[in-house]
Amino acid sequence: MALARNTLSPLAQGLLTDRYLNGIPDDSRMSRGKFLKESMLTPELLAQLQQWNNQARERGETLAETALAWILQQKAVTSVLIGASSTAQLAKNLRCIKAANNCTAR
Repeated sequence: MALARNTLSPLAQGLLTDRYLNGIPDDSRMSRGKFLKESMLTPELLAQLQQWNNQARERGETLAETALAWILQQKAVTSVLIGASSTAQLAKNLRCIKAANNCTAR
C-alpha cells in the first residue's frame, strides 16, 4: 500500500518566509493574532529561522523556496498546498520548483 501526503500550510503561516525575521509587521497574520500568536515567535525559533534563512541565501534561494523545495523532495508528498495571497506571492513560491530540481541535482 502506498502512502500519499498533501501538505497544508507548508510555510507555517508565513514563519518559513522572511516575513518575521526583522519583527512582526503590522499587516501580518501574527499581528492579527488569530492562528499565529506572537508568543509563538520565541527567541529560539527566531534564531533557527535566521539560520535557515542564511543557509537558503548561500544557495541563492529564499527561505520559502528552500522550505517548499524540501517538502517537494519528500517521497510521500504528492502535492503542496500553498496559500498565496497575491499573484506576486504565488510567483515567488513557484520558484521552489527550480530549487527542488537543484536539490535532486546535488
